[in-house]
Parts: sequence; structure tokens; C-alpha cells
Amino acid sequence: FPGEVWAPVADSDYVLIGTFQDDETSTCKTLTGFNGGKLPSSLPKLGDYVLCCKGEDDIGDTVGADLSTANSVQDSVPPAPVLPNADSAVPGVDLSDPIVANGVKYGPYWVGREEGWNGGSYDDAVNFCSSIEGRLCPFDAYCPFGAEKPIMPGFHDGFKNNEEHYSPVAGFGQDNAWVNVGMKDGDPSTTCKGYDQLYPNQPEWGRTSAEPELKRYILCCMRNESA
Repeated sequence: FPGEVWAPVADSDYVLIGTFQDDETSTCKTLTGFNGGKLPSSLPKLGDYVLCCKGEDDIGDTVGADLSTANSVQDSVPPAPVLPNADSAVPGVDLSDPIVANGVKYGPYWVGREEGWNGGSYDDAVNFCSSIEGRLCPFDAYCPFGAEKPIMPGFHDGFKNNEEHYSPVAGFGQDNAWVNVGMKDGDPSTTCKGYDQLYPNQPEWGRTSAEPELKRYILCCMRNESA
């Protein structure tokens, strides 16, 4: 969706399904997230798209819970998104866009503290994704534009783009590979670089629960595509 395009969401909010001032990281931000946690007095014009969900009996007991309640539950994992068939043609979807193409291929789903991820080890991340019927995402899902470029959008409002933090990444034949999803020393060229590209070795904390604040988010892939 080119430009600033908004859609309503069930929690009495709006979500940006386009981009704000051509900033790719603004996609999937809520209107309240842009406005200090509340709706502005002047609401944006809605676009031509809306996403409808099935009834409560089809998609689980958490549907209908208000956002504040959902975010306060730290010890339960909300259901991952239900995705359409990857082989189905979607009218109007431009698969030449790396974000869209990798979104369709992998079904990436950002999880953090709100979903129960507490910053454990690489193996903990693998098991966490498995527990929600997904798998740990490969580099292409995290970084659809490649190294030194912005990460896949869809992350939480509190995500710190300009701070150094890492997420575990699959597909490198290692059980301790991590990618920088923020910035080291505020340098955007360090985004989407491997930890071992920025430091001599992979991190010791990657095998333990140490340094949880460096491991705030992981990306689980909900499609069973090969990396």
C-alpha cells in the first residue's frame, strides 16, 4: 500500500498499513502509538482496505479481550496469526516488494515480553517459536532488504530501532547465530548485521539467559517454507 494508508482495528484504534513519510519501519504502527497512547482529536481518512476475522468460536478465547488486558498477561502466549495459503493469489499484492514477498513466504510474527518471550538462549527461542506452531525465522525474514537495511516491520510500538539489540536467526548452520535488529552506537549501517560481523565471535550470552535486555524480540515464521 503506497503512502500513508490507515485501517481500523478492533481495539478502537487504527493501524498504518502503508508508510508514514516513506519510513518503512512505520508500517504496522498504531495511531495511538504515534500520539502518546491516545487517539488524536482529528482522525485520519481511512483507506480502501479492512481485515476481517472469523467469529470467536473459530479463532480462540482471546478474541475480544481489550488491548490493555492482553498486554498485561505476561505468562500466556496469544495465538499467532492465522495465515492464508501461501500459494493463493492475492489481488493487488505486489510480490516484487521484498517486505510483501518475504511476508507471504514466511509469515513472520514478532514476539516480545507481551507474548511471553523473556530473552532466553538461542535454543529457548527455537522452542518458543515451536510452542506457537512456528519456527525461528531465517535472515531473509528479519531483513528483507539485506544487510545494513531496515528490518521487517510489524514489531511492537516500544521497539527501540536506534538501540543495539539482537535476535536469534536460523539458516546459518549454527545454534547461536544472532542478528542486530537495532543499531550499534546509533549507526544504521550496523542494522541487519550478524553479531559475529560486529564482534570477533558469537555471544556467550546467546547460549544462556544472561543479558535479556539485549534479546528483547524474536521473529517466528508461521509458514513452513524452507529458508
